Amino acid sequence: MAAPLVARPLLGLLQEAGWRAGLVINYADRLDVVDMNRPTSRDTTFRQAVAERLPARLLLDVHSFPNHAERFKQHDIVLLFTPGVQDPSWLAGYAALLEQAGDSLGVAPRVSIQPAQAVDDIVIAAVEGGQSPRGNMLAEHNEDGDPLLYAALHARAIGGVLRGASLAEAAPSFLVGQRVRMVRWQQTDWSAAPKSYIGKTGTVVELEDTRGRWTPRAFRVAFDGAAAEWALEDWLAPA
Repeated sequence: MAAPLVARPLLGLLQEAGWRAGLVINYADRLDVVDMNRPTSRDTTFRQAVAERLPARLLLDVHSFPNHAERFKQHDIVLLFTPGVQDPSWLAGYAALLEQAGDSLGVAPRVSIQPAQAVDDIVIAAVEGGQSPRGNMLAEHNEDGDPLLYAALHARAIGGVLRGASLAEAAPSFLVGQRVRMVRWQQTDWSAAPKSYIGKTGTVVELEDTRGRWTPRAFRVAFDGAAAEWALEDWLAPA
């Protein structure tokens, strides 16, 4: 699955819902040319076409990844943010809207929020041009997944954003990059931080949709001086 298989039906769903939406696609193979969301691509025809359509209420940079990609495997949608440019709390609320959309469609999408390893210059250029730091995102999609389902999830989540849904209410209590301390523990039937981690502090590095598997939500925390482990939401407190 390539990113256009998500982007094209998403455009149609948004337009059918009455929203004004546009689509710019890069048809060149990224293996043959510079990645279009890098600073070196700003003068390309593709990037100029994107810039002509901004600022906008929302910008979605659509990408895809193979399921064997070590960093993203076992996820359906990964929302990447460039630290210092994008607001991860806004992305957390958007991820929650994707999960709510999954509920309404009878599915449990595996959504993750992670810092980008390389800057997304499409988002950076948009903010420099007057786009709000909120409402900008790069979304990676699992190529083994259903692109039409991903499009439907985004269409419902974007509709919620444009209708003014409260992302603050939808968002989980902790965010990627936040410092936390493990304050309690309980026995689980899945791999999680051991009881000995009580009192340890660390940094949230990933949040996982737990709907249909366990409640409350789980967070992967890079504990100081120890391994990164999953911890349930009610095990944690702000550090």
